[in-house]
Amino acid sequence: MKKRTLIIILGIWIALIPVLGLPNVWKNRIVTVSALAVVYLAYTKSSSPRLTNQ
Repeated sequence: MKKRTLIIILGIWIALIPVLGLPNVWKNRIVTVSALAVVYLAYTKSSSPRLTNQ
């Protein structure tokens, strides 16, 4: 799965967490872990080498 797709899926997941009816402690932990995953994926995506046409 591409990193871009994972970032989109995690973004949707984070948007859905408030309506799932989970206890606040679970929500906070899930949002924190998910947000860190998005940050990691975005960082590794931006730091990967890009091919240029010459």
